[in-house]
Amino acid sequence: MAYLKTIALAAVAALAVACKNGASDVGDVAACPATNPRDPGAWIDKMPGMNDNPTLHLTLKFDTPNDGDEYALVFTGADKSIPPTYHYRLDRTKTGNLTVVTEYALHHTEPHFAQPSLRGVKISCGGKPFYEFTKVEETQ
Repeated sequence: MAYLKTIALAAVAALAVACKNGASDVGDVAACPATNPRDPGAWIDKMPGMNDNPTLHLTLKFDTPNDGDEYALVFTGADKSIPPTYHYRLDRTKTGNLTVVTEYALHHTEPHFAQPSLRGVKISCGGKPFYEFTKVEETQ
């Protein structure tokens, strides 16, 4: 019986710590592990080539808590403005083993890009705004 009480107390203590640290019910978005976004680049490559399809390029550097973390952008939609703003979610796809703040250089491409131009690109992480590209260059 004492063993069950110890387990119950440990579970309550773990729940209290999780709530104190901001964790809550299932379905809530986890905090974003990426911080300090910098050195942005956004352009649409319209240069003629073998397939003549424009490509959207996004580059961004930021800090990540682990050496070996990997990230990806997931397209979540576009608003209805002309030209539109694209929305992406930054997801950590791999967690590194060594806990040390590390610079991560993200380069994302959207081949066969259908839009003639973009008003901007917004990236969210952990359910909150992370970075906004307010200017998207076009190369001819």
